[in-house]
Amino acid sequence: MAESGRPRCFRLAPATALRLESRDSGVLLHPRGEVELNRSAAVILALCDGRHSEAEIVRRVARHFDGNGLADDVHEFLQAACGHGWLVEA
Repeated sequence: MAESGRPRCFRLAPATALRLESRDSGVLLHPRGEVELNRSAAVILALCDGRHSEAEIVRRVARHFDGNGLADDVHEFLQAACGHGWLVEA
């Protein structure tokens, strides 16, 4: 949860767009260039629309990939994406 008590939600940073190439990949279009994404990264970023909480993103990714135990990986990816300037908190 965010410090305000509200769940953390993310959205793509301004001037950043997601282009889904296929079921298995995508491309993140960012002012610093394009980033090729694997399937899991594309799925996570597609859920970063400002409406899904971080916990909901974790649940949906786990359901999509039929796997539990993905929470740490999803949290780490979201933090890294924020660090790269791809995501901002909504």
